[in-house]
Amino acid sequence: MRLITEAAIKTLVRRDVFEGNSQFSKFGTDNLPLFTFRVNIPKIPKHDEGGTLAKLPSFLQNNRKQLHLEIAKEDLEIWNAIVDVAKQEGLFKLFWGKHCHVTEVLTWDSPHGDLKRGAKFTKKSTNFNISMTGTDIAGLLDLNDTISVFDDKGNYICSFTGREVLCSFFKFRDGSPFIAAVHQLGPLSNAHIVHPNVPEGEVLATSFQKQPAMFIKHHLLDQKVDEEFIQRFLSTFVDAQLIHDIQNCKWDSETQTLLTREEQDQDSKVTDLEAQSWYQDVIKQYEQVKDKDKKNKNYAAQEALFDLDEEMSTKTMHARNDEKVKEADKAEVEVEEVSSDEEADEGQWNKVRSGRRKGYTPKSSVEVQSDGDESDEEQSDDEDSSDDDSSTASAAGHLNDQAGKAG
Repeated sequence: MRLITEAAIKTLVRRDVFEGNSQFSKFGTDNLPLFTFRVNIPKIPKHDEGGTLAKLPSFLQNNRKQLHLEIAKEDLEIWNAIVDVAKQEGLFKLFWGKHCHVTEVLTWDSPHGDLKRGAKFTKKSTNFNISMTGTDIAGLLDLNDTISVFDDKGNYICSFTGREVLCSFFKFRDGSPFIAAVHQLGPLSNAHIVHPNVPEGEVLATSFQKQPAMFIKHHLLDQKVDEEFIQRFLSTFVDAQLIHDIQNCKWDSETQTLLTREEQDQDSKVTDLEAQSWYQDVIKQYEQVKDKDKKNKNYAAQEALFDLDEEMSTKTMHARNDEKVKEADKAEVEVEEVSSDEEADEGQWNKVRSGRRKGYTPKSSVEVQSDGDESDEEQSDDEDSSDDDSSTASAAGHLNDQAGKAG
């Protein structure tokens, strides 16, 4: 705020605002009007914003807090002039970021439009604070210095401050700005960058914090920024020792990460340790077994449960059982073939047998309904039968007895 006030007063002096004003004449760039900042939760009179946001969780309540500028009553006139000039010149956005919105304190006498607009910006400010986080960067010089931009012919185009370069040239993969605002108390002090609270922002901020010179150079090269401009930016805003240490670092453009010399040495030691013959990567072995069957939970390697080469292993037991089953199946097939032959012979006997027998017969034979009664009457009436007939009847009866035994 001191730098904003000094820049605003210089503008007022150029505009001759201080001439003829006895109250303004006592102030200057070396004698600024007194002020202080206080973190405060804004209150919106005659609006339900207070009751609604007061029900938010505590961590959200803290993000409602905003900066409150306190001044002396007798300095109200000059402060109004300073704030108006700072808004016109864009000084608040330059130092505090594009999201910054400066307004007067709302009172019960404020117009309804101002109350409504104040409630809207209060909610937006809360959402912004929730979406952002901050990281301290060491090794940067005075970010209020400027760097000039020239065309191919050497003609001057414009100038940028270190803050403007950081907020404009550093981007995410989708092209959105990586840094929303940069705060620095003074030259050589740590710079506090405000960036989105997302994983990609954390990766970039970690690399920036680890080695600022390395990150600035290679990130801007990936953004297709002119290399001559990058070198001048480094020499203007970054500590010389960090620039010299760039050659000892390693950059990965794909992940936007870097390795310092100390990290590379540590990785080399770990790699040498893993290269030893006695080193065992148990985790890798477990993952390989687990990948074989993701559906089942393999608490141990399946090969360790049973030794399939032993005599009493499950494989040997199954082999023995399989042989027995095959032998039993083979014997059953032979029995069925013999039974079929006997049934065929028995059927032949049933076809030629005669007599009075009828009714149920064994399963392998054929059920026969004989006409034995009629044949017996004919044989009894025929008294003049010859010996050949008698022998034939005896033979038939003998066959009938044999058939009955077979049944």
